[in-house]
Amino acid sequence: MLGRAFTVTRAFTLTASCTASCCTTRLFSSKKLLPQLLPQLRPIIPVSFDDFRVLPKAQRDEVIKLWQQMGGGDKRDVKKWCIDVTNGMEATAKTTKTTTETIETTETTNTQQGYILRFDGGSRGNPGPAGSGYVIYDPDGSEIHAGWKFLGERTNNFAEYSGLIEGLEKAKQLGVVGTAEGDSKLVISQMTGAWKVKHPDMAVLKQKADEVRGNWDFKWIPRADNARADEVANIAMDEETDGEC
Repeated sequence: MLGRAFTVTRAFTLTASCTASCCTTRLFSSKKLLPQLLPQLRPIIPVSFDDFRVLPKAQRDEVIKLWQQMGGGDKRDVKKWCIDVTNGMEATAKTTKTTTETIETTETTNTQQGYILRFDGGSRGNPGPAGSGYVIYDPDGSEIHAGWKFLGERTNNFAEYSGLIEGLEKAKQLGVVGTAEGDSKLVISQMTGAWKVKHPDMAVLKQKADEVRGNWDFKWIPRADNARADEVANIAMDEETDGEC
């Protein structure tokens, strides 16, 4: 564990180390280290909790390595929590009780352009246990948000539309707009108007998507380019849970 001797200089070193080895927008730690680590990091960067399990395996391995270098012992601790350094978003850690200050993520008043929303959904049985997922990227290609939802017994098309709707709703909260990309030709073709909506269930979903579409454009992409959204959608189906980071 880090003691009181943990300095701002150490925090700068940690930030640089993680930025180089993990990715340019993330810094990770254990929930148990957070009360000591957070005061050193707050003057440098805004931080908030994130869910460790959605990270690619290579990044998880780097986090565990960093955790051990910091003096952490049990891998199970670091696999539970991480600190997500997001682009322009501020929050206060839920476990930090030393201050009454609350920093909340605020919706951008002026819509930011050039973002990418990728969505996916799946059903094991079609219909069967289904889940949806989405990922939002900033104009530089950095992931800024991901979310997933377990849908119960649903069809694949229902799950695909759900991923799009949830992603558009989150994008509206963040105040961003750009191009929504998915590997479902049905969803993309219906959103662009290339295909008519014939099934009553699809008509309901299309209407919901239209209500939150704003100024987003829509583009079909190959399944291979949608691996990250597929990954978070599978978390929903594997664990039968909802989540976001």
